[in-house]
Amino acid sequence: MVLVEIIIFVIILSFLVIIHEIGHYVTARFFKVRVEEFGLGYPPRALTLFKRGKTIFSLNWIPFGGFVKMEGEEGSEVEGVSFEDVSPSKAEAAERKRKPDKYEGPFYAKSRFARVTIALAGAAINFLFGIVAFSVFFSITGIPELQNNPRVGEVIADSPAEQAQLPTLVDITAIQVPSGETVQVATPEEVIAAVSAHPNQEVTVITTGKCAEDSAQCEPGEQRFTMTVAPRPEDSSKGYIGVRFLNVIEQKFYPWYEMPFRGTWVGIQQTYYLSQLIFEALGDIGRSIFRGVMPAEVGSPVKIFVESKKAGIFDQGAWPLLNFAGIISVNLAIFNVLPIPALDGGRVFLILAELVVGRKRVTKVEGYINYAGFILLGSLMIVVFARDILEVILRRG
Repeated sequence: MVLVEIIIFVIILSFLVIIHEIGHYVTARFFKVRVEEFGLGYPPRALTLFKRGKTIFSLNWIPFGGFVKMEGEEGSEVEGVSFEDVSPSKAEAAERKRKPDKYEGPFYAKSRFARVTIALAGAAINFLFGIVAFSVFFSITGIPELQNNPRVGEVIADSPAEQAQLPTLVDITAIQVPSGETVQVATPEEVIAAVSAHPNQEVTVITTGKCAEDSAQCEPGEQRFTMTVAPRPEDSSKGYIGVRFLNVIEQKFYPWYEMPFRGTWVGIQQTYYLSQLIFEALGDIGRSIFRGVMPAEVGSPVKIFVESKKAGIFDQGAWPLLNFAGIISVNLAIFNVLPIPALDGGRVFLILAELVVGRKRVTKVEGYINYAGFILLGSLMIVVFARDILEVILRRG
């Protein structure tokens, strides 16, 4: 069973990496950059699948992800010069320099706009896939809508509610006040208002039976809990019983012709909120690294798999797996646009730096910066992989 889950996980990650590389490949060919190889998996090469134009499509021995190798992508003004780049006339040479994106050539010979577009295309595909995955997921499984049920999510210690043994995961339906009147309540605000008006007085909280954690459904029946409302420390004229309410999300379905549009809108919102969370997490990680601390949030695919298995992602069917793939895809997109050498964002940063310091200065250091980035990023990944694998071994031991 674990082996099957690992295979599913590897297939999902490989698919996301491959569509990322397809984004680079398609835009590279659109701007007439010569692509030397499009590989499935990582070298060494196992076999050549076919050849299209001058691009070799290969299958490689390491069965994970893929890559695109563009001529001249390391920025060398010497590397990648071929017979086709030698112009037979000054007029053609001038035309190629004026309109580099209309002629076949290496990556470094293209305009800044073309190079930036090619560099960001992979992340754009991952980001777009995230939106599509979320849109399909919500269109099929329902539109999540916040219900304003007064559901008890937490009972505060040493509070009137705890002393009365009020349970969690029940909806408060009414408050019986000292006058004997039963006040019907349907929202957390109504509960707070009814309780707040009776400090130091005995009330009876009426609830439903046990409720589901992830829907508005509750067991039939009525429960009663009598307690004395405590005065608020900051204002003794108002009372409280000591509960925190739980947000209740319910999946709603609309007519079939509305679901794709509603699902797409929610998918866009989900992508936006997820992006916000990722940037906040990256900020926390950056601050931790600056202090010289390896943050626990940084994890390798090993950790992602372990946490996903704990959450039961692989046991819930195809649609939750699609949602999971969307989450990973958006993470991959944002990570790749960070201005770190060896990542797409680092390449974009160097291209834009040409506007400030000039093309020649950037070209002289670009290769060294990229190699240093590969070494640092590779070293970090080795450390993180080792830590995550060690954690798994220690847990099993």
